[in-house]
Amino acid sequence: MSKNPKKALQITLRNDLVMVNQKIDSLATWMAAYLQYEVTTRETTRKVQRRDLLTFLNVMVQEAGNDNLQNWSPRLSQTFKGWLQKEVNVDNTRRWNDRTVNRILAHLKTFARWVHKYRPFPLGNPMEKIKLISTASLLAIDRAITAGERRRLLDAADLLVETGGRSKDRHRYRDATKRPRRKDYRPYRNRAITYALIETGMRRAAVVSINVDDVDSAKRTIRTEEKGGKPAISRLKEQNWIALPAVLNQLENYAEYEIGGRRVNEDGYIRILARPAYIGRKFRGTMVNYFEIFKGLEIRKDGLVIATLPNYQWYRRLYGWVYDTPLPKKFVLQHGQQLQESPRIAVA
Repeated sequence: MSKNPKKALQITLRNDLVMVNQKIDSLATWMAAYLQYEVTTRETTRKVQRRDLLTFLNVMVQEAGNDNLQNWSPRLSQTFKGWLQKEVNVDNTRRWNDRTVNRILAHLKTFARWVHKYRPFPLGNPMEKIKLISTASLLAIDRAITAGERRRLLDAADLLVETGGRSKDRHRYRDATKRPRRKDYRPYRNRAITYALIETGMRRAAVVSINVDDVDSAKRTIRTEEKGGKPAISRLKEQNWIALPAVLNQLENYAEYEIGGRRVNEDGYIRILARPAYIGRKFRGTMVNYFEIFKGLEIRKDGLVIATLPNYQWYRRLYGWVYDTPLPKKFVLQHGQQLQESPRIAVA
């Protein structure tokens, strides 16, 4: 074996041997090899990992008297976790908050799993059963912005319906209320996004991925997808009981909007997604409007619902794409009835 233990460890790991030479029992040597040959993150992240691992190494030397791998047991890992939570500064404040403790434990878990792969511990992976600290309490919205800032942001979001997307040309249109609005502007969508971000604390990726089926007005919950594809509903349940109805209200406002109109032909048919749908000869020659809602499409005339198409969102996803289940040759509408679903919350 080479006189340089780090070089010897590198050669041994490169050959992917299960057992490393028994002379390399120092945890410090394993840490150096891990950071040099296994970690592929950038240098700034590597510095943080090195500091976290050295913190554990110092505690291990204090508790066990040395850094021998055989002394790293699950009980020592639990002792280290408790020490992180109880360590305080000079002013008697916690040295590490729960998120920092979780970061240190996560780095240590990855390191322990890597060492256990090449040098199995006598009592198994010492970090396998160590659980991270729940940080749900850190998501309280009142810690992010003040009450005044929240009120001003929500008021500005409400004004988007009236003033958003309008022309800024003050010379041609002196009256701001009469300025034309961009055809592609979506005020209800923007207001719903603003409410969801402020009132729930959801991440941007979770907000933009909300689908119609994720909103349950009856249970007053929104199902979201967090990092790693894990579903999350509890985050919304922990918010103030006034906040969630306000979010659902804005989402329903956005979910029910007019998407266009069609004229009924002489045979009583209209076109939906380039497919014919029979609505009735008594409506021939008249204009009808399409309104997309949570569970489908409503066809209205003079504000009254005359027919509905359930599962419109599903058909829209199929439209223009090649799937095993193609669109039907023509749509069958439900005449003279609204789509009964979860109770509506005031629709603007």
